[in-house]
Amino acid sequence: MTFLETWLQSEGSLFALECARVAGLIVAAPLAWLNAPVRVRGALVLMLGFVVHGTSSSALVPRSLIELAWVFVSEFTLGIAMGLVVRFVVAMAEVAAETIAPMLGLGVAHIFDVTSHSSQNIMSTLLRNVSILLALATGVHRVLLQALLGGFRVIPVGGMTAPANGLKLICELSSNVLFVGVRLALPMIAVLFIVQVTLAFVSRAAPQLQVFSVGFAIATAIGIFTLILIFPDLTRGLLVEFSQVSSHLERLFSDVGAPR
Repeated sequence: MTFLETWLQSEGSLFALECARVAGLIVAAPLAWLNAPVRVRGALVLMLGFVVHGTSSSALVPRSLIELAWVFVSEFTLGIAMGLVVRFVVAMAEVAAETIAPMLGLGVAHIFDVTSHSSQNIMSTLLRNVSILLALATGVHRVLLQALLGGFRVIPVGGMTAPANGLKLICELSSNVLFVGVRLALPMIAVLFIVQVTLAFVSRAAPQLQVFSVGFAIATAIGIFTLILIFPDLTRGLLVEFSQVSSHLERLFSDVGAPR
């Protein structure tokens, strides 16, 4: 094998491993490229791969095919973990919406989501899109891309020494999704609970009024009005979570790059 063939094989393997980390990030992070066609996302992976190529001077490119496959899976998993840091914040808004929607009477109305290929209620789609717009408005995509480009210097290709250590952060963030999501929905839950209790007392006091026949419209109207009132606080809570994305990514790099 000539020097040129050896060099091309080494550089090609390094480029493929770099693209694996980029692809994991693009797949998992629900940002501007979420609804882009597969060709566009593939072109974005290749473009970012060319940008980051060669930035890690101490990259360890394996020689054997088995080692190459293992490093490929590890790099792809690291990219997915980076994308999940942002995905979990968007999931907080979705959990809040799934909690609110049945009490508003909107749990039955579903629309098809082309991104997840599943049906979701209107409230989940609304709050998910709002959270993505907040992420783009506050520059979370720039933070994520900066972490991607700088991550190859912190953890070069094949430089992960303890990939399993990143599971602790992922488990903490996934459990925090339910906690923050329900906390964001608490004002709506409290108001709608009071509305339902009030309707129950009115129905008990005057059965002939048939309050529950119009209770759906009353609960929906009061719920939407309350949602408008608490919307600034809801977005502020999401902004607080988005502001911690950078620190979470730093911790992820520190965990997976820590010595065994």
